[in-house]
Amino acid sequence: MFMGSRFDHYSPRAIVVLARDHVEGRVELDGLLLELIYMCTLCGNCNVRCPSRIDVVGIVDRLRRSFVVS
Repeated sequence: MFMGSRFDHYSPRAIVVLARDHVEGRVELDGLLLELIYMCTLCGNCNVRCPSRIDVVGIVDRLRRSFVVS
């Protein structure tokens, strides 16, 4: 998403920050976060490029699962 748009709101970093905020109770699983987790193609490119080795695909997958369950 980010490579195509070059818009920071669609970056893996935005997903991780919003996911953290959701876990800490500051952001609901709706709006931009929901849009981001379903726009993600789960291609794994962000996991390969992440210098901190954050499993962004795993985070997106868990967020999707939690949304479907709730």
